[in-house]
Amino acid sequence: MSNARPTRRAIVGAAAWSLPAVAVVTAAPAMAASTPTGLGANLSALRVERIEDPNFGGFFYEVVFDGISITSTAPVAAGSLSLLVSFTPTTALPPNSPQPLYLFAIPSGWTSSSPLGLSDSFTLVYGGSIAAGGTLAFPDGNYFGTNYENSAPGGEGVFTLTLSSPGSSPLSVSLTTPGQLDRRSRSVAPGGLTRAS
Repeated sequence: MSNARPTRRAIVGAAAWSLPAVAVVTAAPAMAASTPTGLGANLSALRVERIEDPNFGGFFYEVVFDGISITSTAPVAAGSLSLLVSFTPTTALPPNSPQPLYLFAIPSGWTSSSPLGLSDSFTLVYGGSIAAGGTLAFPDGNYFGTNYENSAPGGEGVFTLTLSSPGSSPLSVSLTTPGQLDRRSRSVAPGGLTRAS
């Protein structure tokens, strides 16, 4: 792979990463997705941020969970609630390029179908159950993002997240990276974001 397509795979085995500088660039459409009998989720706070990652020397897009809650009108059995995540680059990657999606943390209470690192897609599974009429708060934070810098091929595109449980209609949301929009940075509070490899 040439240096023209910088990726996040250069560092392996680091115990913790530095806090990045963050710039908010786009948000999910304000919506409360639900089905008459099944899952519901307030997805209005889900957003994409352009983050400077000092460990990799560039800017990458990440999806931020902030105040997301999941509800169900029927009981959800332990281990049956899943969140499928994928990223489709706007510009096709050359053959044999590394995958475009980077999973750098797993939310508390969830497991992943893929190990930390590169993937085309992965599925997070909630280990607990939800009672009928119950609510589950998805842990706030950043867990995955693009593998390529935003200025490189593969660095812009669409994140697709699909929440599902047996017996309920799946809920999906697509988040598009915003190209050259807002580039102002803000700092992250100490302890606000750490990553483990």
